[in-house]
Amino acid sequence: MSRSLRREVLVATGLVTVLMVVGGTGIMHVVLEQQLRAGFDRLLCAHLRGVAAASEYEHGHFHLLHRGDAEMAVAVWQRGVLLAGEAVPIPQEEMGTLLNPGLADDVAPDGTLRRLAWASVVPHDDDRRQTEPVTVLVALSRTALETDLARLTKALALAGIGMAIGGGLALALVLRRALRPVINLTDDITRLDPRHPGTRLADGPLPEELRPLAQRVNDLCDRLEAAYGLASSMRGAAAHELRTPLAGLRATIEVAQEAGGDHTAALATCRTIVLQMQDRIDNLLMAARLDAGQLRPRREEVDAHGLFDDVWAAQALRVAERRLTVTRTFSGNGLAEADPEALRMVLANLVDNAVSHAPSGGTVYLEGHEDGAFVVLAVVNPAPALAPEQAERLFARGWRARSDDSARHAGLGLAICRELVGLMQGTITAR
Repeated sequence: MSRSLRREVLVATGLVTVLMVVGGTGIMHVVLEQQLRAGFDRLLCAHLRGVAAASEYEHGHFHLLHRGDAEMAVAVWQRGVLLAGEAVPIPQEEMGTLLNPGLADDVAPDGTLRRLAWASVVPHDDDRRQTEPVTVLVALSRTALETDLARLTKALALAGIGMAIGGGLALALVLRRALRPVINLTDDITRLDPRHPGTRLADGPLPEELRPLAQRVNDLCDRLEAAYGLASSMRGAAAHELRTPLAGLRATIEVAQEAGGDHTAALATCRTIVLQMQDRIDNLLMAARLDAGQLRPRREEVDAHGLFDDVWAAQALRVAERRLTVTRTFSGNGLAEADPEALRMVLANLVDNAVSHAPSGGTVYLEGHEDGAFVVLAVVNPAPALAPEQAERLFARGWRARSDDSARHAGLGLAICRELVGLMQGTITAR
């Protein structure tokens, strides 16, 4: 069974609402019940004071001028003898006073619930030589009180049920309105189709809590489309990178097979072309290893100046074709802790980039010097086609300064340099 966020939130908030309503009505019921019972006791005590004020001794006989009504019973006791009223027994508890009368619940002979209040008093009009207190007791039926309490309980229960139902409906409406942007956003996300690039989520009408999510999805779509475009471009460029040297290799072999062909020169040319192809394939494999996180660089002592000379020598054929000259400016021993293969690939890509973009007949400068604990290596060449603001874009995958570069380059070399140098805990910049 699939989960529903709306159902879970509705159930949870509904339970909280019911608990709050039940708790609130329960507390209200307790408070109101206590107030009603306290009011009933105050009324009972008022009757008790009235009966006490209406008792007197005259000519040696006790008279009770106030005997209550049908709902109230009165009894006056002295030394266990009933002086007046009904024979309502006094509970075996402490004797009360008018200021603090005794209170207790009782059941009448007919089964009626009643409340008792009693106090020991001295009659106001007592013509006896020696006065003696009497115990005045008042019993008041609780039928009306219990009826009012039952009505109160029923009213509060109905009110609580009504509040719970009303709150649940209001909550459902509010929740539906609140979750509508989430549902709309979900629908918009599910409608995104890679076959229709350029479609994005509109974050304007969204609540501020959902706006970052829409912006993040749009950003991921941008990156995904860029990755698709880069992959497509790289496939085409990789095909060109392999096709071009293969065509040159074929042409060299065919020329060598003709009468009078120079096999020695052809073999040297073929070797150079094969090395170039190997460099291109190594770049593609290195990019795949970097993307997969499989590269773990080693740390060995490497002669960086010697590597510079090796990678320049590997470009001898292209250097001769473009009539380039090289100027080396090295200081220090050039020894550095690095991964030999990674550093060789970095320098090979830098030199290849310089040979490819330096004007024919120009000069390429290879520089190396020590700067504290680091070895600084630099490849400098004229680049009239490169604008200054494009320098930082050189390390982006798939970026090429000129559209006609697609026949030779996939735009991977310098991007791989940046990642490899970072893995070796170095830095690389262009300007």
